This record gives sequence, structure tokens and C-alpha cells, in this order.
Amino acid sequence: MSEVYKLPLSNSTYFSYSTSIVGIDVSITFIKNTRNNYYHFSVSLRDGTVVIDGMKLVTNFEMLTSASFESGLRGYFLLIPRDENIIESEETISKIADNFIFGFVS
Repeated sequence: MSEVYKLPLSNSTYFSYSTSIVGIDVSITFIKNTRNNYYHFSVSLRDGTVVIDGMKLVTNFEMLTSASFESGLRGYFLLIPRDENIIESEETISKIADNFIFGFVS
């Protein structure tokens, strides 16, 4: 059975927080690339090991790496629209926290 961890988003151009996913302490950092108006995220373990580095947030796409899987994060990150009427665009991405839900599915 899958478990979903809902993770916070912000409309800021840079934000970061620490949390626990499947019992693993991680830091997640988001940076908005103002040139193309997309957010990228990185995930690092408590010891500083980077398991995802600057991956572009893409809606409805399972985001994972072999390093994240090997670290014990057996699952994927997912960005989904808050409702079916929201389409990924510069306008909706610029207000990412208002329009999308970010999470980890294990």
C-alpha cells in the first residue's frame, strides 16, 4: 500500500526546510529559475549527501534518482495540480503554492 507525504510549497523564489520522509531526515531546497520561470528542487540527507540536485519540478511526472532510491527513499516526488482546471503555465507556476500540491509517494 502506498503512503503519501504531503510537503509544503511556497511562492518565494527560494525556500528550504527539513522534514522526515519514510523515517529518513532530509532537507529540501527549492529555487526558482527566473529566466524560464520554473522551480528546481534538491534533496539532501542529514549528513549532507545530495540525493537529488537541482531537478526541475514537472507536473504529473514521477521525480526520483538512483541516489535517492539507494538512500532509502523508495518512491518518488510528485507535483500535481490542486484541481483538474489548472494547467501548467508561467502564470500558474509563478504561484506554485496556490496551484499545486507537492508530495512524496512511497
